[in-house]
Order: sequence, then structure tokens, then C-alpha cells
Amino acid sequence: MKWGNLPEGWELEKLEEVLELNQSGIWGEEPRKNAKSYPIIRSTEITHDCKLKVKSVAYRHVPNDKIDKYRLNMGDLLIVKSSGSPNLLGRCVIYDQPYSNEKVYLFSNFVQRFRTNRSTLPNFLYYFLNSYGRNFVEQLQTTTTGLRNLPISAYVSQLVPMPPIEEQKQIVKRLQFTDYLKERRKEAKELIDKIIMSVFYDMFGDPATNPKGWEVKRLEEVCEKITDGSHYSPKTTKEGFPYITVSDVKGGSIDFKNCKKIAEKAFADLKNSKCMPIKGDVLFSKDGTVGKVVEVKESREFVVLSSLAIIRSNNKILNSTYLKYLLKLDYCLNQAMSMKTGSAIKRIILKNIKNIKIPLPPLDLQQEVAEIVSKLEEKRKQMEEAEEKLEMLYQILLKQAFAGKLTEEWRMEGNASKSS
Repeated sequence: MKWGNLPEGWELEKLEEVLELNQSGIWGEEPRKNAKSYPIIRSTEITHDCKLKVKSVAYRHVPNDKIDKYRLNMGDLLIVKSSGSPNLLGRCVIYDQPYSNEKVYLFSNFVQRFRTNRSTLPNFLYYFLNSYGRNFVEQLQTTTTGLRNLPISAYVSQLVPMPPIEEQKQIVKRLQFTDYLKERRKEAKELIDKIIMSVFYDMFGDPATNPKGWEVKRLEEVCEKITDGSHYSPKTTKEGFPYITVSDVKGGSIDFKNCKKIAEKAFADLKNSKCMPIKGDVLFSKDGTVGKVVEVKESREFVVLSSLAIIRSNNKILNSTYLKYLLKLDYCLNQAMSMKTGSAIKRIILKNIKNIKIPLPPLDLQQEVAEIVSKLEEKRKQMEEAEEKLEMLYQILLKQAFAGKLTEEWRMEGNASKSS
């Protein structure tokens, strides 16, 4: 990264020069009877959106003389340095758990702990490492036995544009406000999802107990078609027809923008093999990540891999939107999960999908709920579009922040007050 001319008072420093502590973690041993175990933060507690989730931590036995060495302090930065996921490698979080002798958190050997010096705000470095630092990570990734590793000695050699600490505070304040807006957008989407499910339960009851006594049918009995996609992987191309896999089903929609493409001949072959869904079909993931569900909302030519089941309802008795939300419930997921087969790759076969039992309310009631849900889904879509625009703005602000442009007006105001 070439930084060009930085504002007056800024310095380019190596990452290692702004750190007071740069340390790998400890994994410890299996918990022992009558001995205290400690919560260990692993890479799995660090999310893809750079947040720390401590509810799932592992508890391990660590010798007493090692506790102080690996105890986490508020403001410590934790970086994923080993992971099977290339997208997780290099993600950075700030440890924000309140200090307590009753709850001492340690960190694993797949995580690196940074502690900044007094001239560097942890939050400033957090934003840098999760933006420009991520670009640096992509150049450094190495692979050992399927595990991607971050060479720390090379990682800490990257250059960081360092403003004076008062300016760091201004940068952090602006970026934190944008972060706050992003979180509120996310919460609003989650609220709509909860409202949709609340409407579903209010109208139909819990399908597991079926309190309204709806007739129960096997999925095969109320669908025109239950099949899956291609059982071979065609050669992909830069341009062409969309080729959808489980990984392209995200947040209840299909990611056509980033999916793989195939040539016209391969597409025609798969279309003839009935691997192309149509508008109104429901896709249900049956391999790997079981239970992702999406309804095809538009007439568009694309084909799917065999990891996705194509479920076409009999629209004379079963509304596809009702089916989609039904398949998202634990009631159906538990049936699917109990029938999973395979060892290396977890999957359910089409025969078992056909045997999932569902309650069948009157069609007019299904359609009434589908109309309500469609309006809520439109609101959700608008929120997603606003969220995308906010993310674009956030990326622009990050670039401006570390080039000195985000706080340019603040510096000018400060210089003006000094000269007056």
C-alpha cells in the first residue's frame, strides 16, 4: 500500500512499533475434576463482522502460573491467525468484557493478542486492521493441512498511518457513529423477521402441536415436483448463466451478483435435466448446511447444484410463501435433521424431504398470510438496499479516515483557533 502524502503531524509506523504487547495464546488441557477451568476465546468466538461472542467459549484447564500471562484486559485486540475459513483469517475484535476476578478470560493459540501503546487508541487500530489490514492479509495467507495461517512476523511489518491521538479520537468517533447506524439497520431487519414469524404463529398456530387441528400431509402429497439440481459441477466461466449453490443462498435471498456462471451449452444441458427452478419454487438446502430456505421470486434463467432441492407446490392447495416459512421452522428442520445421512458430508436425501409432514390450512388463509408477509418482505428489501448504501458510505469513510481526509475540516478548525 502506497500512502502518498500524509497530513502534517501524521507518521507512517510499522504495526509492531505501535504495540506494547504482541502475543500468541494458550489452549491448555481438558478440564480436571476439582480444578478450576477457564474460558478460552477461540477464533470461533470472532465473527465475520468483527464482533466478539463469548457465549460459546470452551473451558480448559490452565496452570495457575500461566493465568496472568494470558489474562485478557479491556481494550486488548484479538486477531484470528489460524482458521479453516479464509474469510475469517485476520479478523480483529476488541476484548470488551468487564474486568472481574470471578470471570477471567484467556485466549487460544489460534488467536494473537495485540495491546497498543499509549500513543495508539485500540479502536483506531481495530478499524485499520479490519479495513487496510484485511487487504494485507490476503497477500500473506499460507496453507498448512487445510488450515490457513497468518505469518505474524510479516503481518506486524505492515505500515500504519498514525495521526496524533486527539485526531485518532475524532476518527474513531465518526466511524463508531456509522457502525451504530449499521447495527440499528441490522436490528430493524431482525425485527421484521420476528414480526413475520409472529404473524405466522398467530394465524396457523405451532405446527408441532397443531392446536387448530389442520390436516397433516406429507410434502410429496401437496407438491407437483420435488427434485434437486445438477449432480456434476460444470466448468465455470467469467460470464454466462447463474449457477446457484448453497453458499449463494444468503439471508433469505439468492445472491446472483456473486454466484458462479456457466456457458450457454452447459446451461442448456442442465435446463433439459430439469435443474432450473421457476418462479414460485422453493429451494431447500439438503447437503452440508441443511435447512436454508428461499422462494424464487422472479422469472429468471438459472440452474442449481444438487445440494439444493427444488420444491414446487401444488398451488391449488399449497401457497409457496406459506411453504417457505413453514420449512424455516424448527418443526420441519428437526424432521430434516433427524433424517440426515452421510458422514463426511451431512445430507438428507430427496425421499426424506418428500416425507416431511406439514399442516395444511385452507388455501385462502395461506394466501391471506402470504399477502401480509409480502408487504413485510418488501419493507425488509428496502432496508437491505439502505443497508448496502450505508455499507458503501462506510467503506468510503474508512478510506478517507486513514488518508487524513475524514478529519481535514477538524484540523483546519483547530489551526484556525490557534492562529486567532
